[in-house]
Amino acid sequence: MEIFAGTGRLTAAVRAMGMKTSFGVDCKLPSQLRSPIIKYDLLRPDHVKLVQDLIASPQCLYVHFAPPCGTSSRARLIQRKGRWNPPIIRTDQHPDGIPGLSGTLKDRVEAANRLYHITCQLVLWCIQHNTYFSVENPGRSFMWQTAPFVALVQNNPNLLEVFFHHCKYGSSRRKLTKLLHNIPEFATLEAFCTNDHEHEPWGQTPDGGWTTAEETAYPWDLCRAIASKVVTQLNKDGVACTPPVFALQEASLQTLRTATDIQPRKNLPPMVSEFVQITPHPAHQPIPAQARKLSTHFLGGRSASATDPSSITIGIHRTPDEFVREAITIGHPTRLQSMFPDEITEVVHKYINAGPTITALSRTEEIRRWINLSKDLQPAEVEIRSNMSDRRQKILEGKKLALLRALLSDAGHSDLNLVDDLTTGFNLTGALPESHTFAKRVKPATLSREELRSVADLCRKSMLETTQSSGDTELDDQLYEATCKEVRKGFLEGPLDPAHLPAGATLTRRFGVKQKSKTRPIDDYKASFVNCSVSQSETASVHTVDHIAAMVACTMRCAEACGLQIELSAKAWDLADAYKQVPLSEEAFHFLWYTAPQPVGLRCTNRGSSLLVPWHL
Repeated sequence: MEIFAGTGRLTAAVRAMGMKTSFGVDCKLPSQLRSPIIKYDLLRPDHVKLVQDLIASPQCLYVHFAPPCGTSSRARLIQRKGRWNPPIIRTDQHPDGIPGLSGTLKDRVEAANRLYHITCQLVLWCIQHNTYFSVENPGRSFMWQTAPFVALVQNNPNLLEVFFHHCKYGSSRRKLTKLLHNIPEFATLEAFCTNDHEHEPWGQTPDGGWTTAEETAYPWDLCRAIASKVVTQLNKDGVACTPPVFALQEASLQTLRTATDIQPRKNLPPMVSEFVQITPHPAHQPIPAQARKLSTHFLGGRSASATDPSSITIGIHRTPDEFVREAITIGHPTRLQSMFPDEITEVVHKYINAGPTITALSRTEEIRRWINLSKDLQPAEVEIRSNMSDRRQKILEGKKLALLRALLSDAGHSDLNLVDDLTTGFNLTGALPESHTFAKRVKPATLSREELRSVADLCRKSMLETTQSSGDTELDDQLYEATCKEVRKGFLEGPLDPAHLPAGATLTRRFGVKQKSKTRPIDDYKASFVNCSVSQSETASVHTVDHIAAMVACTMRCAEACGLQIELSAKAWDLADAYKQVPLSEEAFHFLWYTAPQPVGLRCTNRGSSLLVPWHL
């Protein structure tokens, strides 16, 4: 995560190294973006909280800070005769701002000082969560002498620093930069200009601007150098940052088709990597016979060898025998069942080999074990429910939570906090808890809860006025009946008068979708901006018909290998009102979510239909 990202060049370089979910954070979005930027203003406490939640996520490996240095630039001390000069606002005696500042200058200095303080607090947050970080500013910037940074360095003596000139990383000017960091590999970034080449001058540009502004964006070579050092450090720590050859649990439609002997429409990724090793190599020595020189992108560009110009990067090819052995291990793509979860393959082979009689007996014995285990866990069940509110107890009535926890532990499931999350309830906004089961994908919130409240108040009238009948009387009647059914089941409380809704209550439009013999009520969380206030670090991969086809192919091949003739049949299982059986947390419940047909409102009790939903019959 790149804080004060500007155009996001560093983020773009990090993403190019394989860390594809990296993104920038800034309060302004420039006209030219090099990478995804989330618009957060760190002068707002609610936005700082969003950043803290993202840093606390296990998916956050590295945070770079580049606080604005406009008020801390020593270029202001250079006073030229016969022309206008920027006013001096900081000195060595007064790095936090000279006395007597007023008006706009005072506001700018105070705002910068607040950002410096917030940056130091976030650095401490990184240290607390064992996250790598770096803070960048000009080497002689007054920022390093301000009270927050002086206290940060004094209280954390193990912090590291490195200096370098930008002209050693592709810039045309001799700009000295300092990084305060906790990344040992960054020590090799040090590179000082030896004045053996010409530099473009500093000062004012012909259009009246200042050349210092032209140096705010990092040179691409510097971005690639920093990115390569981050990846090198993570690799030393045992974290693989290179793109995987195959994402087994995130198989795409194209790769799944190979499991059913269907030719993919697009090229597949390489199943066997070309190189067995990528390594530095002395430039003056000949390249080995089974290797070749790689492009600079593997180690971050020319800057990767800026401090060691005698080193190049080479890739060592696999020998023909090594390549064949690896290919045999992986298997032919049309016989690859790893394109859907390994658990399914294991179950298919187990029950095809066991047969229906043994399968039925084993399932019966397992159910008996569950029944006896549930009885033994009754005291634990009582203890779990003793800490739950009446509302959550009602929603989770009949659920064997202690048994569920025991079965999760027996199965070695990675989400052992699931029962605790269920008993405390879930929030509809903020950071979602990680299951450590689904694929990793960071998606930060773009709205804080405070902003969501203000949006709710602004949009309430228009939401009530624009939500109308679908034009289908039967659909409207069925949607109304479905809503009333949720009230009878206890999923909703009401009715309530929309005119009496409290400030900050969020309204969401409800509409109906016909599904065979019933109408399913849909609450549009996207339109009400609720989805925008959620941060997530995982994404659920939904199994499609291609997973079913792959499983059928696996079943038939397994039966064929066992010499069996089988008849295939299928049945779909669906949990009734599944997500509505999950309670909201007390915090979310008291955050005032509503749902209802116009002109009355209903208050939710669970994670299901949880907003005010106005519509007209």
